[in-house]
Amino acid sequence: MDRKWGSWFRETARSGRGVWYSEGGKLIRMDYSDMYAGALALSEILQEERDCTGTFLAVIWMEQSPGYLQALMAVLLAGGIAVPVHPRATKEEVRELCRFLEAELAIVPGERISAFNRSDTLDGNVSYPAAVMDGECGIVQRLHPNGLRSVHTRSYSPPPEASVIFMSSGSTGKPKGIMLSDCNMLSNVRSIQDYIRLTADDRVLLTKSFGYSSTITGEWLLALDRGADLFLFDGVLHPLELIRLVKAHGITFLCTVPSAVVPWMKSSLWKKEDLATLERMIIVGGAVPPDTLLELKQRIPWVDIMPSYGLTEASPRVSYLPAEELWLRPGSAGIPVPGVEITVRRPDGGEADPEEQGEIFVSGPNVMLGYYNMPERTRETLTPQGLRTRDLGCKDREGFLYVAGRGDTALNAGGHTVYPEQIEAVLATHPAVGSVGVTSYTAEEGERLVAFIEQAGGSAVEAGELCEELSAYVRSTMSPMYRPKEIRIVSGLPITNSGKLDRAALRIWAMECERIVSEGGIR
Repeated sequence: MDRKWGSWFRETARSGRGVWYSEGGKLIRMDYSDMYAGALALSEILQEERDCTGTFLAVIWMEQSPGYLQALMAVLLAGGIAVPVHPRATKEEVRELCRFLEAELAIVPGERISAFNRSDTLDGNVSYPAAVMDGECGIVQRLHPNGLRSVHTRSYSPPPEASVIFMSSGSTGKPKGIMLSDCNMLSNVRSIQDYIRLTADDRVLLTKSFGYSSTITGEWLLALDRGADLFLFDGVLHPLELIRLVKAHGITFLCTVPSAVVPWMKSSLWKKEDLATLERMIIVGGAVPPDTLLELKQRIPWVDIMPSYGLTEASPRVSYLPAEELWLRPGSAGIPVPGVEITVRRPDGGEADPEEQGEIFVSGPNVMLGYYNMPERTRETLTPQGLRTRDLGCKDREGFLYVAGRGDTALNAGGHTVYPEQIEAVLATHPAVGSVGVTSYTAEEGERLVAFIEQAGGSAVEAGELCEELSAYVRSTMSPMYRPKEIRIVSGLPITNSGKLDRAALRIWAMECERIVSEGGIR
């Protein structure tokens, strides 16, 4: 199939604009034109190695750097399917992923090549991967005599339109390979650009993992499309470090997550002048409590703050709240991005009335091709009514979307259906709470709600005192059916490989509290 990546990358290969990154303590820029030239050279090596009649899958496991982006471009330019994974994934996780995807190639930095060898990647007569490329110099090491050429018959062949597979475990911990085409991703870039209106004068800060669709589509490809400078920093950064980077590099556009924004409002260690250059801020990956959003807007009134809603299956952006609507609807996920349609449906499939809660469905050119080798799950998700998100919500009478929570995370407490995301959003507003996860477990009296709390950085409140304080806080802010019966202070919450709260693990914590206490996991 003829893809758009070749012409798209060629047209965006500008000189004088590019990716800034730190190397040896110095800030260096790689022009987009140089990035394209390097990717083109790597793609030529891949095309020589591969079977010209077949598509190959390449798992990219590199440090967060321009080299990672070059490798991703090279795979797409060579006609392959790129699978970007989190730089902090373990070698066992990456090798298992190669087996699951029957990936012919792994692209890694030189020091990681030793993670692959014939003896521990062979599965019968087939090796996964069949070859390993050093993403820094382009040298290919074959683990199978045929390398990228046809070494086996696939148990599953992805659609010919597939370009990128993002691995997502969502909130349930079950991994899924979400297949996206060039049309899916580039249509979403156009939709996002329609309301962000990035220009070549913008400076974009990127700190989130390349393993996320939001990072690739909503930050890198968006900056590349407009020729905006991209400032790339690796690692998990403290929320206040984001503010320092905005100030140090004159950042104008930031796409961030609630876990970064909420702590800002609990700290007095920064001044509004630190964000003086910031013009637009998009918040993705979950809801921020409305009061926190309004407080943030009061603190930095010149910044267009736009909460957004999306999912990887939609490439990922589905809706956004226009900046001018924040004061009126701080709890809303906004309106559909251009070219996308959102419907809310009842269990019988009929469209819900305004203010009536139902399941959110999405239609548009951004909707995925399907899940890798999960035909039944794909059929359940890609319905005649559109992409079934399994998220619950409603629209108001003006068409603005409100997301209640995930249908598959709903809890039953005292005969009432409650959504942990709503309880977590309230608890997150407390100044001593850094992050929070709510779940339930079966007790003698029925399902019992429990909240696990990680304290905010700098909080000096004793665990017992904080539990009492939070118990009083939920009594004053929540109706009885939403109040957790137990509050436990933990040193950290379980996180999936995609960076989301691992709710399956959290429920196990709740059911095994005595064991966790004995092992020192709960304070």
